[in-house]
Amino acid sequence: MKVMRFILSMLFGGLIGGFVGLFFVDTKGFRFLTEFHFVSDNTMSIIGYMVIGVIAGLFLYQLWLQKHILKKKREMAQTMTDVQTETDQMESRLTLLFWRVGAINQFNVLLSFIFMIFAVLNNSSSIVSVLMMIIFAIASLSTIPYSLFVRKYDARFPKVGEKQYTEKVLALMDEGERHITLVSMYKVYTMNSAFLMIGILLLSFFSIESGVNQSLGLIILVLLFAYNVFGYLLRVRKFYK
Repeated sequence: MKVMRFILSMLFGGLIGGFVGLFFVDTKGFRFLTEFHFVSDNTMSIIGYMVIGVIAGLFLYQLWLQKHILKKKREMAQTMTDVQTETDQMESRLTLLFWRVGAINQFNVLLSFIFMIFAVLNNSSSIVSVLMMIIFAIASLSTIPYSLFVRKYDARFPKVGEKQYTEKVLALMDEGERHITLVSMYKVYTMNSAFLMIGILLLSFFSIESGVNQSLGLIILVLLFAYNVFGYLLRVRKFYK
């Protein structure tokens, strides 16, 4: 079975490699991306305004959800039940809503990045780039109420940028939460390292094949890779010294 699986993997890899080779021959490498223009700047502007509308709607929902969570938390504190199971269930629901607020907050920023990708792929004009920056600014501003909400939800949370912020946040968690958080962070760290390596490789090929110098992007990715990998390794090494 292992031999058959290996043979099938080799055949599949060869098939994919053949398609990639044909793709490069037919499209002259990545050069077609520099000439890509699927919609007009007016259409991109309309899409940008739609993205602003979505971000604004999600921001209003985020504010309402934050207010709702704080209200329920006050009610829970005032009418604390003697039944431990009911109290735990209420806390679990509030915790899920708390993380939903954080997800909405980050999703707004992600939407602005997705619009940036489409604008770059479309080779849009500088007018769209101004709109792109406006969308990012609006998405970034939505993080301010969230930072204030976190402190209201639990006054023990450290302020953003406070010294030893990560250690203080982890100290607030119980053993189970801390284990889940650390395992998740380590998985994200390993995936980030792999994706950065792939990104550096693809951007290098793109720069050579398209004829568009991507030195700045490569430098940024390499610096991020070095910080991600060696920052982690040096911190672990410091613990054992």
